[in-house]
Amino acid sequence: MNQILIDTSILISHLEGQQATTDFLRTLTQSDAPLPALSVISEVELYTIPQLDPEMISKLLATVNLLPLSSCIAQKAGNLKLQYPEITTEHAIVAATALTNGFALVTFDVKAYKMIPGLIIFNVPNE
Repeated sequence: MNQILIDTSILISHLEGQQATTDFLRTLTQSDAPLPALSVISEVELYTIPQLDPEMISKLLATVNLLPLSSCIAQKAGNLKLQYPEITTEHAIVAATALTNGFALVTFDVKAYKMIPGLIIFNVPNE
C-alpha cells in the first residue's frame, strides 16, 4: 500500500464515533503499511473544534505521521490557491502536502480537491 495522507474530515468522523471510519483507520494502523500521514494544518483544524476532546485529539495524533508545513508545501499551496480560488487555504495546504510527498489523499470531501491535477484521491465510505 502506498503512503496516504488523511484529511481532517476523516479524523472528525472517527472522533464523532462513525464506526466505518474507525474500522478503516484501525485497519490502516494494524497493517504493515506505513502509518498514515497528516498535515499539520489538520492538527490546527482539529483543535479549533470545541466539541472535540483535546485529550482524544492528542491520542489520535500519536497514531499518525504528522507532516510539518515546509516552504515547498507553502509555495505549492499558494500556487494551488491562485489557480483554483474556490479552494480553501486549508485544503490547498493539505493537497500541496500530499502532492509534495507523493501521497494519495483520503477524504470525505472529494469535491474540495477534485479539480487538482495529479492528486490521487480516495473516498472512504461512511456507512
